[in-house]
Amino acid sequence: DDPSYVMFENFRHQFQNHCFLRNVKEEHQKHGSDLERQFFQRLSKEENIYLEDLGSIKDRL
Repeated sequence: DDPSYVMFENFRHQFQNHCFLRNVKEEHQKHGSDLERQFFQRLSKEENIYLEDLGSIKDRL
């Protein structure tokens, strides 16, 4: 298993909202700011998130 995922599994129960993004460095190099949108989309459990929505989502979290 991926050591970072094992660590995530050990601690995720301590947080109300949680998600795991694999290969963050590689994904950021390929997709840039879309990674931030993906992260907040998973945390907020909303289907469609646009960059202008990120501020309000960050405030809610």
